[in-house]
Amino acid sequence: MLLAFGLFIVPLLIWVVGRGVLGPFEDGGPFALLVDFFNGLGMKPKPIPERLSTPVVQVIAEGDYVVVVTVAKMPIPSEPSKTYTTSWFDLWRFKDGKADEHWDNAPLMK
Repeated sequence: MLLAFGLFIVPLLIWVVGRGVLGPFEDGGPFALLVDFFNGLGMKPKPIPERLSTPVVQVIAEGDYVVVVTVAKMPIPSEPSKTYTTSWFDLWRFKDGKADEHWDNAPLMK
């Protein structure tokens, strides 16, 4: 359930909020529900590190799109004590100098 939330609902919420569908930040309204939900998770923003902890393999930019490819070591779902190494990508579309949309790949599922 949490994985489905992370893979599908969060990107949708980011997309909706980014386009102002839920109204402006200062008005509260429906956007306040999202703020309350995420604040209730107890997660705090992490400071930006001096150096990246994930090795970047490649960065590709074309037009409004930027792709960053990194190395990831993931657990094998059927054998959690074992891992496999793969590449991970993050793709952003920029609009007016800001990240407007984001996509990434999903790990192997059970």
